[in-house]
Amino acid sequence: MYRRKKQQAIREQQLKTSQKVHDIVANGLYSIIKRIEYGQELEKNQLLDDMDILYEQSRNISYEHPQEITPQTEDQLPSFLKSFATPGTSISIAGYSTALWKRLQPRTQNEVKLAFQNLMINMQKHSQAKNVVIKFERLNQELKIAYTDDGVGLPKNFRYGNGLSSTENRIRSIGGRIIFDSDPGKGLKIQLFIPTE
Repeated sequence: MYRRKKQQAIREQQLKTSQKVHDIVANGLYSIIKRIEYGQELEKNQLLDDMDILYEQSRNISYEHPQEITPQTEDQLPSFLKSFATPGTSISIAGYSTALWKRLQPRTQNEVKLAFQNLMINMQKHSQAKNVVIKFERLNQELKIAYTDDGVGLPKNFRYGNGLSSTENRIRSIGGRIIFDSDPGKGLKIQLFIPTE
């Protein structure tokens, strides 16, 4: 019994570490690569800062320190999301406000950003979308974020991979909900409901 519990704890820790490497290191690096590839106005200092943050986050994982939350300016999320635009894919953001974003705790802000990093990377890799719209809206004690694209959608026999299951786990870890709605060939709609304060 003790041995089985110990093995289970080891497997859970390995899964958490694997998820951190995927979400933080692999997706962070992919995001930087795409910004270099498609960025029209890249500033060297911002790029170096982003790479330094990624380096520190990867070191934290290797030392098994809890992931530190990187301080964020209020307007960082819209520019972060728009950094996934390419010459063939436009990204529009509606309803975002600094006041709305500040209603989220710092850890929640960080988890939402990492969840969206997963979503946007999946969009770039798989969706073939030409238009992406992300709408922010306050609903009572929740922030609703609606993602819509006009890509190929999810296939009928779709099974969650690392990216989307990780996104779902992140949103649940902060007490939120996520709803996927897709028909093959008709794009993808995702609704996230995030508790505020």
